[in-house]
Amino acid sequence: MSNTENADNSIKSRLNKLFQEARDEGSFITFDSSKGGEWLDVSSFTDDELAQITNNKEGSFSKDLSIYAQAMLAQRAKLSLEPFEAAIGYGDFRGEAAAIRTLYNHMSQNVRDALGWTESMVEVGEEMASHSGKALNKSHLKTLWDILLEVAQQGGLSLQNSPNQDNLQKSDDKAI
Repeated sequence: MSNTENADNSIKSRLNKLFQEARDEGSFITFDSSKGGEWLDVSSFTDDELAQITNNKEGSFSKDLSIYAQAMLAQRAKLSLEPFEAAIGYGDFRGEAAAIRTLYNHMSQNVRDALGWTESMVEVGEEMASHSGKALNKSHLKTLWDILLEVAQQGGLSLQNSPNQDNLQKSDDKAI
C-alpha cells in the first residue's frame, strides 16, 4: 500500500488541479447538478485514492467530496457485480458471492472500509450462496477472474493483485 500522507498530498494536488481547470474553462465543479457546473471526473483516481477521500481520516476533504468519492467507488463495485445479476434473478447467488470474495481479497483495507465490506459480510453472502446449488469449482473461478478483469477495464473495481493459488483455493474451499 502507498504511504497515506504522500498519497493524500498527491490527491489534494490532483483535485485542486481539476477544480482550477474547471474555473479556467469558465465553469465549476459541482456535487449537485441542479446548480449547474460539471461533475468531478475521478476516473483517473484509483480505488484506494477514492477510499482515502471517502474515509477522510485527516479531515482534508469536504463532506460533499467525501460523499461523492464514496458514490463513485460504490458505482465501481456495482459495475463489477453487474455480470452476475441475471443469475441472481433466478435465485443463484454463487457467482456474485464468488465475485465479492475475489474483489474483497484484492482490495485494500481503505477500500473495504469505504465500501463497508467486512469479512463477516462476505462470509454471510457465501453461506447464503451455498444454498443456491452445486459448488463452483476452479474452472468457474478462472472464468470469474476473467469477467472481473474485463469489468475492471471498463470502470469496475480494480484488482490490485494478480490471482494466486491461495486466493483461488480459499474461494474454492468455501464451496460457494
